[in-house]
Amino acid sequence: MQKDTFHIEISSSDGKFKLTGLNGDEYPKLPVIDKPNSIEMSSDVLLSAINHTLFATGNDELRPVMTGVFCQFSKEGTIFVATDAHRLVRYRRTDIRSSKETSFIMPKKPLGLLKTSLPSVHTQVKVDYNEANAFFTFDQVSLICRLVDGRYPNYEAVIPLDNPNKMEIDRLSFLNAIRRVSIFSNKTTHQVKFRIAGSQVDISAEDVDFGNDANERLPCSYEDPNGDLLMLVMPVMVN
Repeated sequence: MQKDTFHIEISSSDGKFKLTGLNGDEYPKLPVIDKPNSIEMSSDVLLSAINHTLFATGNDELRPVMTGVFCQFSKEGTIFVATDAHRLVRYRRTDIRSSKETSFIMPKKPLGLLKTSLPSVHTQVKVDYNEANAFFTFDQVSLICRLVDGRYPNYEAVIPLDNPNKMEIDRLSFLNAIRRVSIFSNKTTHQVKFRIAGSQVDISAEDVDFGNDANERLPCSYEDPNGDLLMLVMPVMVN
């Protein structure tokens, strides 16, 4: 390498290659966190939290706080929240605790990078953070990102505290039925209808423009103190 021009030459018995480099002193310095908050969690727990929340984050740049995942730590446990104003996911863990109540909003893109970098085997992940940055350290990997600045919406206000309607159903059968039926939904609204009564739920969808429709019936356990029929229509997009 030529130190004055930063040209790099790579030679072999069969050829020669020349690259143009830049002064390494101009590379951005890693930020330093003064008096950071720290917490540790296993890689499988962190990966599960990302998988349960990342898909529900928003894309509206005018509301940047909704483009990330809200992470809230306390003595009772840890909560991960994501919403795009149409759907909301709250993922709780009681096995991760902090000595004091703190929180931050992790951006979507670094979470995607973290998801692909986390090892498949159990590994402890150390998280150091302050109001501006978060450091994730595990094995020989360090991921540093700038946090989303802003106040996260009061998500608890939209979660019903006393909902008398309760349904229990086999998760895998329910998921597979939704996957099949949603194929026939309108490609713009992706709406799927749920008709719940007694011991069964009817799942249906239709696309009037193309004359397509689908319906499936599954057994379930439905509790309603008034014994009323429950009808739900919601957009469903299943990978």
